[in-house]
Amino acid sequence: MDYISQILNNDATAYIPILVISAIPSFEDQRMLMELGVEDYLPEQFIRSSLLNTIFNRFEKRRKMKQFLSDQINNFEEIEKPAKQADHLLVKLGTKLKLVKFSDIVCITAMKEYSKIKTNGNLDILVRKSMRNWVKMLPPNAFIRIHRATIINLNFIDKISQSNSRTYTVSLKGIKDTFDFSYRYANIMRRSFPS
Repeated sequence: MDYISQILNNDATAYIPILVISAIPSFEDQRMLMELGVEDYLPEQFIRSSLLNTIFNRFEKRRKMKQFLSDQINNFEEIEKPAKQADHLLVKLGTKLKLVKFSDIVCITAMKEYSKIKTNGNLDILVRKSMRNWVKMLPPNAFIRIHRATIINLNFIDKISQSNSRTYTVSLKGIKDTFDFSYRYANIMRRSFPS
């Protein structure tokens, strides 16, 4: 029992689920182990019928807990609050915090639940923010959404060319890749910036 206490009281191993299988089941031992923090206690005679179900249920419970916590984090980060400083963004780079000016953002691209910010200093920053929230946050006179997964800073446009009769391709200063407008956003572009 001492080794179980050591595992459960060590920060590096406390998260490991422990299942105890006993050849001599006793209610007292079971209660003592459960109070220590053991996930489950199985008498040896129930191993065949219960072990796989017990393991599956523990994994499923952890998966649901992880999903719940992830959803809560996403919801917390997506809460819309008016920015006190409307021209900067506070981001985390490793263990350090950095202020990024909106005017330094060249483009933003969606990456599942994250978005990637590319700055004019050639810095790539991953943040957990939806494109919809970026559109609400960024100044509309400087940023335009050209695709459901791409927002660009108008000040960094190097060249716009018509790729066909209905859409455009844009080159941005300092970025090798080009970006295509979707048909929907090309229509918005034509209405916003008449030729």
